Amino acid sequence: MHLVARDAELARLLEFLAGCDRGPSVLVLEGEPGIGKTALLEAALAACSGLRLLRVRCAQAESGAYVSLADLLGPWIDTVLPALLPPLRRALDIALLRADAGPEVLEPHAVGRAALEALRLLAVDQPVLIAVDDVQWLDVASERALGFALRRLDAVPVSVLATRRGTGGPLPLGIDELAPAVRQDRVPVGPMPATDLTALLEQRFGGRCPGAWCPGYRRRWPAIPCTPSS
Repeated sequence: MHLVARDAELARLLEFLAGCDRGPSVLVLEGEPGIGKTALLEAALAACSGLRLLRVRCAQAESGAYVSLADLLGPWIDTVLPALLPPLRRALDIALLRADAGPEVLEPHAVGRAALEALRLLAVDQPVLIAVDDVQWLDVASERALGFALRRLDAVPVSVLATRRGTGGPLPLGIDELAPAVRQDRVPVGPMPATDLTALLEQRFGGRCPGAWCPGYRRRWPAIPCTPSS
């Protein structure tokens, strides 16, 4: 995917990914809906290598408990479960709907501890990257479990790359409470500059773009897609 006018943002993402083997780190892409956050995330993930990728795309309609945690750990569950202590294995099995809880009450602390140990195991031989698209829709139970784990990873090379709507405010997953040694960064994604938008329109439709088009286009679609084919 070729992105237009996003070189600076993409460079920051690639720099972040290159340092994921040096310990825990967090980067959050922030911006309005449709501004190009997901496109940047996909471009960065396509260019990265040497990381064990756990990814989820959250949705407002999918708010059930541990939905996102299941998407993140599901592909690796057969790798980590045998190495967990039985109580943690049982908690994760129930949280991910692999086992019936029966009369048991699923303790959030047990799920958080299981998530922590699972991430530690996955990071033993390869740095882990957790990629979360639309983190604002992460279900509460998954956010609680992941936040519990992230606050206890210390020097384990587990990093988080997330996108979220809007700018400012506390970071998701309790990231603001992480140790000062954890690298944290925000990358704001704004509208495309007028000069780049003009070039994109000329490339897309051919010929010279009248100067009056660009301001009108920006007013109508301020969150213009950032790929030439859009």
